Amino acid sequence: MNYFKTHPMARVTAILTPILLICVILMGYYSPKQAPEGFKSFILAFEFAKTPEEISLLFENFSIENFNFIDMGIYIDFGFMVAYSLLLAIFFIKSAEILKQKWLLLGIPLSIVIFFGDFFENIILLKITQIGRFGIDDISLTSLLEKLHFITWIKWGGLALAFIMISIALIKGNWLSKIGALVCLSPFLLSFFALNNSPAILSIFTQSVFASFAVLIFYSFLFQKTYLNE
Repeated sequence: MNYFKTHPMARVTAILTPILLICVILMGYYSPKQAPEGFKSFILAFEFAKTPEEISLLFENFSIENFNFIDMGIYIDFGFMVAYSLLLAIFFIKSAEILKQKWLLLGIPLSIVIFFGDFFENIILLKITQIGRFGIDDISLTSLLEKLHFITWIKWGGLALAFIMISIALIKGNWLSKIGALVCLSPFLLSFFALNNSPAILSIFTQSVFASFAVLIFYSFLFQKTYLNE
């Protein structure tokens, strides 16, 4: 089809978008419905937990089935991170080629860092649920939570940096591109406020990342040199 020839990201996005949507739906299904005050989801509070006390509150009255339920959502996230990391990396490759801006290729190693950040985050989360099954061990949890906080911010901070790169690429386009650029800029700006670990700000920050992914998918279907430079 001529459309796929003139829109180099469209074919990849058409394959990856359904995978991303299925993973999001399944992860939502396997995430407990209750969440601490201020957080939009249980898994978000889990990722940003800093103390054994916070973990104890999250796991309060949990059965083995509850832990198995959470673990399934984490396993699905392994597929999700492969899909979104691929989407990011390929977007950087194609945008560098189309816009003739080689600096955008820096997004490729950044996408790899984000991928491994998410990968090791999931490994730590699985270790924490394993501990939770047999009773909270403060010493083991404290060590894991220190690592979790560092790895989690590598992932989310990396995503904020990736989207500011995409924002710089889009800002030179037409008015629609400029709106997309502002959306992609928002995670980077909000990340500075999110560092204080306020549940409300963290929720807004992570929502801005998902909004930026929506922009990325939208432009991946429309992405061609003539469109961006109109």
